[in-house]
Amino acid sequence: MTAKQTAALSSVVISLIATGLCLFAAQFRIVRLLHLKSRDLHFIASPPEQPKDIVLLVIDQKSLDRFLEPLLFWHGYYAEAIEAAAEAGAKVLGLDVAFPIPVDKWAAGLDQRMASAVITTAPVMPVICGYAAVTLDRQRDWVVPMNMAAAALGQTAYVNLHADEDDFIRSIELTEPEGSKSLSLSVAERFRGGSIQYPDRIMKIRYAGPAGTFSRISLSEFGDSARAGRREQLREWVGGKAVLLGPDTISDRHATPYYAFQAGPPANTAGVEIHANSVWTLLNGRFLRNV
Repeated sequence: MTAKQTAALSSVVISLIATGLCLFAAQFRIVRLLHLKSRDLHFIASPPEQPKDIVLLVIDQKSLDRFLEPLLFWHGYYAEAIEAAAEAGAKVLGLDVAFPIPVDKWAAGLDQRMASAVITTAPVMPVICGYAAVTLDRQRDWVVPMNMAAAALGQTAYVNLHADEDDFIRSIELTEPEGSKSLSLSVAERFRGGSIQYPDRIMKIRYAGPAGTFSRISLSEFGDSARAGRREQLREWVGGKAVLLGPDTISDRHATPYYAFQAGPPANTAGVEIHANSVWTLLNGRFLRNV
């Protein structure tokens, strides 16, 4: 065997040993966590981007201070925002708020008010209504008119963030095995006006930036503008855009790649903004792939 052949064989053996050691090390949780954290550095090292076509309509502390009713009875505020967004030219609205039970028993007319908003805006701005599996399981006993209307219109989608073993959200499940679509995928496809090709059913999210990167309007401020007839302001906010309506409160925030590297509140990201990052990933097509 020549010296050249010996060197080549040695390289192959060393490569096989190194590969085996890596596979063995991957069995340890600490190594897997270090691998996940090293991937997070990709986002930290990249400057934040400014998505133009997606805006958040948030249930924030300002709204909680303004609207004194329990959140369970905010149907009128949601319906008002949905109708105003449709009139202002929004292309699609993703509703990241679950309606698990009917409330007519305590507040007559609210359930129908919400269902009416979803139905009347469907021709110009479909409202993709997010649901959790437990919500649908209860529908036979607790019929919610809005959920039924959205299902009849083909405007329901499940919300299912995909947590890694360190409980950080780096991916999102776009489709369930039986074919149901996620809120993010449904919103992106309605905005695009057609199907979107994606690499994997569980998609790695290309975050545009840390919490607060996406433009947002307080639900209370949006409602004030709608009632005051400030149509130009509403069009400037949502015209031609995808709108995601959901909570931005301490009860619905999650750790993302920026969490361990960002100081001050909020270091974590609202669920509705994670969905916005997922929609943005699908629309720009710059998917993250494993090496």
